[in-house]
Amino acid sequence: MDDIIKNQPFCREFYVQEIKTILVNCEHIYMNIEHLLQNTNIEESQHIIFHIIQNLIRETGMLSKFFWPVREKELHCLRAKHLKKYFNISDDSPLNNKQIRNAIEHFDERLDLFLSKPNNSMGFTFPYLIGEESALETEKQTNIYKFFDPNKLVIKIFDERLELAPILEELRNLSVICFNDRKRMTQNL
Repeated sequence: MDDIIKNQPFCREFYVQEIKTILVNCEHIYMNIEHLLQNTNIEESQHIIFHIIQNLIRETGMLSKFFWPVREKELHCLRAKHLKKYFNISDDSPLNNKQIRNAIEHFDERLDLFLSKPNNSMGFTFPYLIGEESALETEKQTNIYKFFDPNKLVIKIFDERLELAPILEELRNLSVICFNDRKRMTQNL
């Protein structure tokens, strides 16, 4: 596979095209998030905002599979190795955080666990909350399974905290390589 991609650059272009598609999707999703945060009543739109954020995380998870395949077969690992080199992505990339994939892909199982904890029946339970992360620390009797801080770009799903800013920065870097245009996506993400 490595030889095929090196000797036949058009093969790499198939992967690049798929990565471009995901990057464009991420760009549109992020623009939708910004639009909703700036132009709607956040309390009334929380479920829509979280749906869109989940789409961003889902797309990012799909993108990460190009560089860190789920199945570690030789063919997939060679493809990933080549793409990481081409895109200059290291293993400490925020895209390599399995939380990105698992936060959404295993949401049903995490919801089961969250609802089965005895302490989650005490106090107030909110399915969605958008606000400042510091407010969570003062609300000890509040159970939230989806939280988003639009200022810090932090999402919390159950007890898992994801910082979106490093992920968005990595998307910008990939976009520059894919589109060879610093203006595209750098302005939007």
